[in-house]
Amino acid sequence: MDKKKRELLDRRQMMALGTAGLLLAVFVAVIYVPKSSQLSGLRAEITKSKQELAALTDRATETPLVAAEIEKQLVEHQRNLRRLPRQASLPEFLHEVSSILAEEETARRVLQEGSGRIQNGYIESPITIAFDSTFVGVYRTLSRIEQLPRLSRIDSVRLVSVADQPGLVRVELKLVVFHIDENSGAASSKGKVSA
Repeated sequence: MDKKKRELLDRRQMMALGTAGLLLAVFVAVIYVPKSSQLSGLRAEITKSKQELAALTDRATETPLVAAEIEKQLVEHQRNLRRLPRQASLPEFLHEVSSILAEEETARRVLQEGSGRIQNGYIESPITIAFDSTFVGVYRTLSRIEQLPRLSRIDSVRLVSVADQPGLVRVELKLVVFHIDENSGAASSKGKVSA
């Protein structure tokens, strides 16, 4: 009987072990594997959310810097616009140049305004200034023209010695004056002024 009891006990243990194994397999298949994949998905979402949060935090710190840079650029733009006078003051500039030419005792004075070109919100008006003077007079005249409160660019300067008058130099200065057309945005028309 002892042997029967043992066999019965061994069978019960085997059945218990088999049942435990089956329950473990069911637990792994039904609960553990799906929850593990769900946990992996949640971890991936958390990582992605952390990355998005970091990117948004970086953008949030950059936004005030960008806003400050835009504000700085607007102030600079307004300052530059003040340096670009309205077209109506272009004759004043020509009159100032004519006065400088007369004060510096230049000879054969000619001011000629070309037709303006519309650029990005402003107009470039070419002006040709021609005169005869001594080297010192040329220097003083060009220096005074350069100091006028007007945004301009010198495109070319041509100096030629006057053959029949020693010490005199014939000057042809081509410059571009920048301005804003206050009326229609159209370029200015050609004109010629003798100083």
